[in-house]
Formats: sequence, structure tokens, C-alpha cells
Amino acid sequence: MKRVLFVFLLTVLLCAVLPCGAQISKVDPILIDTPNPWVFECTEDLVLEMLVEPRIDYETADRLADDYFLFLTVEFLYLQERPWNGLDRNCFVLKHTDKDGTERTFPLNFMMTASMSMRNSWHTMSDPLTYPSLRKLELVFDVDTIDHEGWSLIFRPAERGGEPVCELEIPMGYHWWE
Repeated sequence: MKRVLFVFLLTVLLCAVLPCGAQISKVDPILIDTPNPWVFECTEDLVLEMLVEPRIDYETADRLADDYFLFLTVEFLYLQERPWNGLDRNCFVLKHTDKDGTERTFPLNFMMTASMSMRNSWHTMSDPLTYPSLRKLELVFDVDTIDHEGWSLIFRPAERGGEPVCELEIPMGYHWWE
């Protein structure tokens, strides 16, 4: 009888500490409510995480760039209750500031971004967003320099064909390229 009572109390205690039937799995860092220097909130329900350092190359997927491609891998968390019919192609813009202070912007190469996302079996920016959505995106930009300093990602989330709901400028300082 004591053994049955002990097993029962141990089970109750474990259920109090861990939710019964809960699956223990790896939680994505973007969902953890702790400071993370690579997670950026545009609004509390639109969050972007930079996953890996940017890289520059002159070729990808057997396609040559006019000059260079700059790649960024990000994860976008969508928590709005109203669905979106996808992300607008102008949600992401790359800005480069030269050493003399001259600023230039580079639009997203939408076709290469879609190609890289499909190649990785990820959703594309054109896919609908519903509550909740967590999307990895390989952003591809056509750039004309391999300079590793002076870059910023401008994030303006908007529904496809809609107006941006907020805007962030995320500096990608030299620490990104180390």
C-alpha cells in the first residue's frame, strides 16, 4: 500500500512540475522571452531574427550575379490574428553607407530569394501568413561591393501589396563578418 501511495504521489508531483503529456523539445530562440541581440521586434507581433552572418558571393544556384549577391538568412515570426496574403517584396531593403558617408540602397532580388527558399524547402514570401507563422527566409540582394562595413537591413513588414506597419533599421556592423 505504501508503495502504491508513493508512486501516486510521485506521479502527482511530476505532473505539477511538468505538464502531463507535454513533449519536451528544442524551443526556437525567437520564441524565448529573454534578451537576444539578434532578435528585433518591429511590433510585438512581428519579429525578425538574424540567423547567420551575411555572406557575399558572385554565384548561387548556377546563376551569376551582375556584380555580387549578398545573402542573409532570417526568421520571421508572425503573430497577428488577421491573416496576410504573403509578405510584400519591399519588406526588405539593404542599405550601404560608404566611408565618405554616401548611402545607397539595394532592393531585394525577389526571384533569387524565392528560388533559394524553395531550394531549402522553405516557404516563400508569397505564401500566406496565418496565426502563428514562423518562416525562415534566405534573402538575396544584388550588390556592387564586397565591403564588409556600413551595411544595414531595413525591415518594413507589409502584407503583399499593402503598406508597411512599422520600420526597423538593423545595423550589420563588422562584428557580423568575423
